[in-house]
Amino acid sequence: KTKFARRLYDGVEEQVAARYPLKRLGEPSDVADLVAYLASDEAGWVTGQTVVVDGGLTLGESA
Repeated sequence: KTKFARRLYDGVEEQVAARYPLKRLGEPSDVADLVAYLASDEAGWVTGQTVVVDGGLTLGESA
């Protein structure tokens, strides 16, 4: 729900959100939470990963 996304999905937000397994559009805080975790000591053993933050969209229709 960035400025760009608000304009892109204006008037069709519910229909777009319904396509996501989590049934909602992402918020900037969803990415910020991941960044905070990766920057924390708790992620000290996490290396060389690609983390997809897309609400499960790339899982496909069967998810």
